[in-house]
Amino acid sequence: MSGLAGRLMRVYGDLEAMGALYDEGIVLRLPRSLGASAGPHCGKAAVLAFNERTWTFVYHQQFRVEILDDIEQGDVSACRFLFEAVFRKNNAPYLGEYTMFARSRNGLITELDEGLDPLLIQQVRGPA
Repeated sequence: MSGLAGRLMRVYGDLEAMGALYDEGIVLRLPRSLGASAGPHCGKAAVLAFNERTWTFVYHQQFRVEILDDIEQGDVSACRFLFEAVFRKNNAPYLGEYTMFARSRNGLITELDEGLDPLLIQQVRGPA
């Protein structure tokens, strides 16, 4: 059975389906080296707005997610995956490995911590 983090990655890019997995009080955190983009993004509306900005300004809509690991124990789940996309800024192809950690309550994600390689992103996309 897929954990919540894995279920989220299987609908990645579909904002409505992603939002259906979020608790109203969700908190999203990314690596601090991303500056203001790292968050924390607090509340469902803020997380969905961040997701929408990502799909509107960062990546083209054509992408691929390959799930490598998907585990869940109680209210904690983790998903390690490859994300392949093209940056809008320079049309550069990108392939990165990510890890998504989720905590949940009543079947909805309350905390989401996204692990990624900010240096690889900067090297491929260029400075922000």
